[in-house]
Amino acid sequence: MKPIALITLFISILFSVSAWAGSNTMETPATAPIGEWVYEGKWPTGEVVEARMTVTVDGRFFGVRFINGQLEWTYSGVWRIAGNEFTYVYKESENLLPDNYEDTDIILSVNDFRAKFQGKSTGDIITYIRVR
Repeated sequence: MKPIALITLFISILFSVSAWAGSNTMETPATAPIGEWVYEGKWPTGEVVEARMTVTVDGRFFGVRFINGQLEWTYSGVWRIAGNEFTYVYKESENLLPDNYEDTDIILSVNDFRAKFQGKSTGDIITYIRVR
């Protein structure tokens, strides 16, 4: 083989191995977060927040939010994805949002263990942990 052909072959193999190794360790962006999720954290005011949300493969979502252990909000609706944008259309929202209210998050990553979003309107980043 000519030296240029050997160099080209070596570079091709190197890039193939690098891409394969990276694909096994990276999170998958812009993937529908199907499953049950929980977020636990604190608001800037110091209140303890727990949010539980289920996203179904048939395009529905529902969940609850607790503040300092007290149920604050229940909600449900339908979702859609366009690129890396995950849009919630709230069909029922107890006390906080009108019906058919839309909210969009940018999907930063989703894998078997967590889903990371950035609020499109707020810029806040939130990470949910998969329950199952």
